[in-house]
Amino acid sequence: MCCTSVSPIEPGSDEERDLIGLPQTGVRRETGRFVFTEQEMLRFSRQYDPLPFHVDPEAGRQSQYGQLIGSGWHTMAVWMKLFVGAHDASGFPPDSPEAISPAGIGFGFKDLRWIVPVFPGDEIVFSTILDEVRASANRPGWAVFRRQALAARPEGEEVMHFVLTYLGPLATAIEYRAPDAATARA
Repeated sequence: MCCTSVSPIEPGSDEERDLIGLPQTGVRRETGRFVFTEQEMLRFSRQYDPLPFHVDPEAGRQSQYGQLIGSGWHTMAVWMKLFVGAHDASGFPPDSPEAISPAGIGFGFKDLRWIVPVFPGDEIVFSTILDEVRASANRPGWAVFRRQALAARPEGEEVMHFVLTYLGPLATAIEYRAPDAATARA
């Protein structure tokens, strides 16, 4: 009777989460809000997505949308800006991995949907829901995150949705910020 049996901790289990301090899944966190002005929409679309209903108000009026609509890639770019900005790397040395890449290193995204158009003057609320997190096997203090990325009008109508997977530092995960601190305004 010299030894006791210890069962291994299953990767991704609640036991692992509690042991190494992984953030809880399933909580929606706002990363910021942005008002899409016609001028900004035209500037972005002329440079990166020059479809007629994105760059010409008259073409927008003649389209099935009845007015100018924003580029979905513009919505995606704003989501990314606010997502990165919601990660707090203050207190880390400037040359630390947490300060250099506070939001991590993306593996890719899937299931991108632009559900309804964004129109000039629309305020869009950007948020994220952590679906899965597991500790990195070869990078201590980092984890692989899978999360939903959301963009919606303030009343809740979703305009964009996708799933993002990335490797990121645990210390800067937005789930560790106070709810009001995770909300940034662009």
